Amino acid sequence: MNPKLRIAICILLILAFPLSSAGAAPLAKSGCDPDFVTRQKGVFTVKPTGADDTANIQCAFDAAVAAGKGKTVRLAAGAFYTQQIAVRDFHGHFMGAGVKKTVVMNIPNLAVTPNFWFDAPSGANLWPTLFSFVNGDFAISDLAIHIAGVEPTLGWEFQGAFVRELYGAIFVNGTKADALVYNLLVEGEPMAEAMFGYNLLNGIYYAGFIGETAPFAPISGTFAVYNSTFRVLDIGTPFSNLADATVLISKNTYEDVWAGMEGVDPQGSNILFTNNKVNGTVGVYLHEMFNAGTSGARFLIRNNTLAGGTGIVVDTYFGEGNDCALWRNDTQRTAELGVYLGEGTKGCLVTGNKKTTVLDLGTGNILVGVTKLDPGLMRGFLKYKIAH
Repeated sequence: MNPKLRIAICILLILAFPLSSAGAAPLAKSGCDPDFVTRQKGVFTVKPTGADDTANIQCAFDAAVAAGKGKTVRLAAGAFYTQQIAVRDFHGHFMGAGVKKTVVMNIPNLAVTPNFWFDAPSGANLWPTLFSFVNGDFAISDLAIHIAGVEPTLGWEFQGAFVRELYGAIFVNGTKADALVYNLLVEGEPMAEAMFGYNLLNGIYYAGFIGETAPFAPISGTFAVYNSTFRVLDIGTPFSNLADATVLISKNTYEDVWAGMEGVDPQGSNILFTNNKVNGTVGVYLHEMFNAGTSGARFLIRNNTLAGGTGIVVDTYFGEGNDCALWRNDTQRTAELGVYLGEGTKGCLVTGNKKTTVLDLGTGNILVGVTKLDPGLMRGFLKYKIAH
């Protein structure tokens, strides 16, 4: 669906359904606490209890899904504390009262199901993610998620290590999902013993990641993130294992992150990363994980302000039918390198100015107005620096 049309639909839904709780009906019959969960037409409103809000938030989502498409789950102003929330086939809007008014925080020491990857997230299969959405067509907006503490989970296995970090604040999973995210704040905290130095690995992750063994079934649909902030975490808006999907990441701010966007295996997909501000080890990092190469993908990375270590890393092996354009990105405040084009790249167009440094190890890439570095001097150093 066209992103502008999706936003317009969300606005119409909000205007059509008043958000006041006056005259709202309690949801006692659904199992929700009627003192804290009410329904008015298509809006399910949850108020904070000051304690564990998991059951009320989960109940509101379950009731909204059961009521059909076009419903809203609204968190009122205040601080919410929750364990894992798992939602399947939600077609509606999840919103708060504003990033400075509605704050969601994790309850510490969350239990995680061993080998959780084998099945979709649910109450019986607990992923190390605070909010998990499987399939659906939905918007998320106007709230803050803060991951607190040095032990968000009781522990799980990641890349051969036992970790206690939270894997994601929001995970969008399945085989077909359209997710529009705007006016959101996601932040973690430093964690000295964490694998990457943060208690939160991913802000909002869009991926096809369910199955007994890799390769998992890919995800298709639209992943759009606008006007949001991600800070003090590993990767802000990663995606992985796409098939004929569209990723639109625009006008976001990333502070104290390892990467703003990490992109993995986007077969036949459109990737647009534009007008973002990133201060991190890597601004954008594109590569493969399960596939031998990428085909039919279109990458457009433009007008971003990138500071920190390396601005853009394209370490993807290009198959047939790819387009790659890196236009007018400001990398003047990157300490190590503006743009890295790996050995598998070909036909990438990079534009900039003399302060845009480019290490090109690919074939037939086109560099316009930039400073090309000597591969012999930089190859080994950059491979070490971007390893993650």
